[in-house]
Amino acid sequence: MRVDGCLLHGMGESGADKAFLPARPLGLRPLAGDALALAAAWFAGGIFLWFGLPGPPPVWMALAGGLAAALAWWRWRWPALLAALMVLAGLFWVGLRIQVQDTPLLPANAGRVLLTGQVESMRPHRPGRARMVLGVREIRGVRAQYWPRRVRLNVSLKGAKTADLPLPGDVVRLRAVLLRLPRPQEPGAYDPGRDLYMAGIGATGFARVRDVTVVSAACAGCGPWLALMRQVERLRRGIAARVRTGMADERAAGLALALITGERGALPERVRENLRAAGLAHILAISGLHLALVAGAVFWLVRAGLAVVPALALRRPVKKIAALAAWLVALAYLLLSGNSVATQRAFIMLSVALLALLLDRPAISMRNLAVAAWIIMLLHPHKVVSAGFQLSFLAVAGLVAAYEWFTWRRRRRAGERGAPVAAHGRLSRWPFAFAGGLLATTVIASVYTALPAAWHFHRLPAHGLLGNLAALPVLSAMVMPAGLLALAAMPFGLEGPVLAVMERGLAFMLAAAERIAALPGTWWRVAQMQPVAAALIGGGLLWLALRRDGWRLLGVLAVVAGAAWPPAQRPDVLVEERARLVAVRTPAGLAAMPGRAGQFALRVWLERDGDAADAKTARARPGWRCDALMCRVRVNGRVVLYLKDVFRRKGGKGAEAEVALPAMQLACDGAVVVVAAFPLRGLCREEKGRVALDRFDVWRNGAHALFLRRDGGVEVRHVRGVSSGRPWAAAPLARYRVLSARRVNGRSSESGNPSSACAASTPPGGGC
Repeated sequence: MRVDGCLLHGMGESGADKAFLPARPLGLRPLAGDALALAAAWFAGGIFLWFGLPGPPPVWMALAGGLAAALAWWRWRWPALLAALMVLAGLFWVGLRIQVQDTPLLPANAGRVLLTGQVESMRPHRPGRARMVLGVREIRGVRAQYWPRRVRLNVSLKGAKTADLPLPGDVVRLRAVLLRLPRPQEPGAYDPGRDLYMAGIGATGFARVRDVTVVSAACAGCGPWLALMRQVERLRRGIAARVRTGMADERAAGLALALITGERGALPERVRENLRAAGLAHILAISGLHLALVAGAVFWLVRAGLAVVPALALRRPVKKIAALAAWLVALAYLLLSGNSVATQRAFIMLSVALLALLLDRPAISMRNLAVAAWIIMLLHPHKVVSAGFQLSFLAVAGLVAAYEWFTWRRRRRAGERGAPVAAHGRLSRWPFAFAGGLLATTVIASVYTALPAAWHFHRLPAHGLLGNLAALPVLSAMVMPAGLLALAAMPFGLEGPVLAVMERGLAFMLAAAERIAALPGTWWRVAQMQPVAAALIGGGLLWLALRRDGWRLLGVLAVVAGAAWPPAQRPDVLVEERARLVAVRTPAGLAAMPGRAGQFALRVWLERDGDAADAKTARARPGWRCDALMCRVRVNGRVVLYLKDVFRRKGGKGAEAEVALPAMQLACDGAVVVVAAFPLRGLCREEKGRVALDRFDVWRNGAHALFLRRDGGVEVRHVRGVSSGRPWAAAPLARYRVLSARRVNGRSSESGNPSSACAASTPPGGGC
């Protein structure tokens, strides 16, 4: 196949040689590399653009895109036209998919309700906790017009056994605290509501397993998929019970379950942190490494077993039979391991590779990766901006590009020598080739995953190379083969010895991760990057992977420019989404108010600052001065004031309030920023040069970020403004409008009279 005079994948060796020669013109012409992969990259760029815009793209953007495509055709012909059309297609495909999604949302925090629904999934999430997704049938206490179709609950498993938990398909009734979709902890931070909305989940909450009653365990009305998931979950629980019985080390058993079934709930947080610090967090996500080891082992065993029989080896295509067997085992592993994005990508790539073997075509190519990317982007375009998608696809893109370059170079050197290397020579070089390949794979994967790790998690493991060199050989040669053999032996009750071998390998990996995590300088902290820097680094990495000529080295310049780009400007004042916490920027770093409220938000803020301090250290930093009524701090010579909600306290509406109101008003007069944990009403009105935020502001608009300008003004950003027009970021409703019959401050409110709720949170002298 040719595009603009350049050969693509599937070409002969002479074409491959030409594709690696330096191109004469600078830029996209001539188009070298795989057109399908390039189109996928530009399509992903359009998806990024949609989520990066302050709102849904207007009509004029479509007209501008059409003009850009026409100009591209006139000036640069096919390559630029392809880029313009793909960006435009990705931009509007997201909007179309979101319109089709149409997930009903719970518009207010409903509090404790009686919920009836059908279990769709029930998986351990943390030690002692599980996540349950329910298809809603009834929510007592909430008006029917506001019922979401699906909810996700964090369930406390205290006092319960895994075998006693509900199965997918069971109809259950439980008491639960039901909440609207969570919002980002800061404007521009990770938005959990987006992923939940696109998964069809309209509310979240938490419950206790002892409050769950199974109404029906007959899987009534289960479709084929839910019935299959019910059987898979039974299989998972049976495997988990066998693994825990066969391994004495609970940590090793938890890691074994994470590798076999994708169940990470049994891993303590300390073990997870050690694996992250050692650069081994990727082994917890069932991805290409795991699927390749499982499918590769099955392929080799089946092919070797069939080749032993001469009649089959001579008369049947044993290689293709082995490929089909490997695909079936990979499909079973996909279902067993939880069907995550990384596993989907790996399975699609593996399917294309095995299909290529069946058709006698090259199995590993950038085209296979592009097919997997296209399938996921068309079905779930929001996954493109997720950490899992970016880590998975960038790492594999870099590895495939390196593999293709190495294969081309090896073929060219073999052609120059004119004779193949002897068998004993290849055997003697094998240990060095294995060690060099492992080192190169680790370095390339680390480089290509550094960008999404820095963007989403704001830290990079300093000793990741050492951790992978220590653990991956054991994982590949000992742990995963033993796990596969244990699964095969479980129906016969013979898994004990194999699990003992697997446990020894896992114990070595855990010990290595613990030692590496204890080394000094465990993490490299990365402050929040600017989108321009991320675009330069990401574009440079893709350019390096997708170009096939001498100009691919320009990607290195883009990566260096992006890495040298200054970090994003961080806010001077941050306000938590419930107005329980305020933090300000000081010379010592981010300083938070004393107390215990808003711990999670504070951790997120520190991570985005690239600050290694913990929440306790941030609260101990100097600056804040607090008393019984308020806290104040000076930021660049200007006063930031926080007013406590003393009016909810017992007796707070009497003599204490008479003293509090004048004192608060007096303090407001000298403040540039006023944040109140209660509705301000007539108190501390917003005046010229002063920004006043109260509990209603953060309830309506989410967390706030304030920038103190040099001219004395204050720039205010909030979560809802950044996510304007997104359906999952719709403004909340007052709770009394959502509830049907419920006690509000000790009174039944069938009609939804808001007076009692308002009075409970309004200071004396303020109207409702």
